[in-house]
Amino acid sequence: FANNTDPTGVWAIPWEGDVFNLSSGAFLKAADFNSASATFDFGWETVSGDGLLVVGNDATSPKVVANTYSPITGWGSEIIIATAGMNGINGVRTCSNEKSNFIGLIWQPLMFGTGGVNVSMWNGTDFLNGGSPLEDNGVEPAGAAAVANFDCVWYNETSALFAFIDFNGEGLDYFTFSEPSSWNVTDLTQ
Repeated sequence: FANNTDPTGVWAIPWEGDVFNLSSGAFLKAADFNSASATFDFGWETVSGDGLLVVGNDATSPKVVANTYSPITGWGSEIIIATAGMNGINGVRTCSNEKSNFIGLIWQPLMFGTGGVNVSMWNGTDFLNGGSPLEDNGVEPAGAAAVANFDCVWYNETSALFAFIDFNGEGLDYFTFSEPSSWNVTDLTQ
């Protein structure tokens, strides 16, 4: 359970099947809250039982960060996913593969004039380096006025779909990821 009722951050408390374990809860981030969309999300690693909390941090030092969670060892230290070119975050989504420890994430930074959506993939141990799709600012939504119309889902045991509504609201664009580390951006280039 992750809650942003405190305007200065995210409280994360694990659910243990019949009760919240308050003693294992943690205040993890000073978050950048946007009332129009979720600026944090949690994804479970299906095989290991561990999890990943992804948060858009505050606008004074904008970045997208993650914390791992293990029912055995508790909360891990902060992992910085992205920092460049942001002025906060408009929203973030995670999607967990039901057959592996892979967790996809897609987010939209608050940027002035340009921007778009960004993605990364957690493989159960680390974020994959390189290979993720490049920006296509011709179609991606941008800026503080953009609504967070994006999501990701695993559509089979090894492949995830990442999609977003075009900046002008006239179409849906998507790209895919296939385990262990392959991105396909054909729809973005048509």
